Amino acid sequence: MYSLTRQFCSYEDDTKELALGAILLNKLRPHVRSKVYDKTGNSHNLTPTELLRVLTEVVHKEATLQEIEFHCKRTQRLREDGYVSLQKSPKKKLQETSRHSDRTLWTQKVRSPPMVNSKPRSCVFCESKQYTVFSCTQYPTPKIRVQITRDKKICFNCFSSRHRTKECTSKRYCQTCSKRHHTSFVMFPNTKKRS
Repeated sequence: MYSLTRQFCSYEDDTKELALGAILLNKLRPHVRSKVYDKTGNSHNLTPTELLRVLTEVVHKEATLQEIEFHCKRTQRLREDGYVSLQKSPKKKLQETSRHSDRTLWTQKVRSPPMVNSKPRSCVFCESKQYTVFSCTQYPTPKIRVQITRDKKICFNCFSSRHRTKECTSKRYCQTCSKRHHTSFVMFPNTKKRS
């Protein structure tokens, strides 16, 4: 339909083509048609050019909302897993470049309560179903956790047994020091862990 509308708009002045605009409008899905009516004040008399303009606005708004929703869900998942994404927020970039600011503001872990429908998580180190790796008291130090990870031959980044750390495709980094390992290997926010 988009190509048809563009063809009609390119020929000549379409101010008299209200019937064509109505025909094209009726070919739209009901939810899109509803949004077009909302944008035009419930007007049924649109030229193809006006319809194209309104459709462009509707599609742009929908795409923006979907992108925002996607990023919000992604950020929520990353926080629940105890990671930061590869891309740093503007606040983080500003603090990193200044080097004189207090880095603990953005390095501290921000955790949300787990979602009700999410799968139950367990501690990779002691295999307890009661808590996650961040709350493990049986193996409390990073040194012991590194040794357990080596003994189990699992990835230092995502704890998968299917690949080595060098082959890990995860784009996640430590939330504390921004290096390529799981955040649970770092004890304190100012401690730097070598990976």
